[in-house]
Amino acid sequence: MQNRTLYHIGKISKTFGYKGDMVCRLGSLNTSVLRPDLTFVFIEIFNEKVPYRLSRFDTLNDESFVLNLSGYSDEKECQRFLGCNVYIETANMDLSHSSPIFDSSLIGWSVFNNHDFIGFIEDIIENKTQLLILLIINKKDVYIPLVEAFVQRIDEQAKTLYMNLPDGLLDL
Repeated sequence: MQNRTLYHIGKISKTFGYKGDMVCRLGSLNTSVLRPDLTFVFIEIFNEKVPYRLSRFDTLNDESFVLNLSGYSDEKECQRFLGCNVYIETANMDLSHSSPIFDSSLIGWSVFNNHDFIGFIEDIIENKTQLLILLIINKKDVYIPLVEAFVQRIDEQAKTLYMNLPDGLLDL
């Protein structure tokens, strides 16, 4: 089997029309990183990433796109995919104009603030304005905006995020 590097891009959020189209809502990415010639996606079903050929791929807006899986032409057939995670091969991503990728794969990473260890990422929370990382510091939940201005360096090999946080942010 070919070794593939897959990246989690979002979830199937709803059906779109009655001909088997579905909407994939992206997580931390926007549609500009997806190559327009995308022909395959991988949908997670029972913890397995299953490849599906696309018969339709159209951008809806910055946060979502419409897809139709080859062989699925009915809204009812597509109901089973609702809420499923969607992955693509990293080769199908154009990251030349994008910001760093932050998603659930960062859970468990170490976080340093100005070279001081402050904790491990417990969760990534997506809201409309920005991503937040959840750390537990002194038995308290601490939410930190995951914005480029705070990120100094990302060490993927060591699974470490180095940040420069404003004074007092950790005390909120």
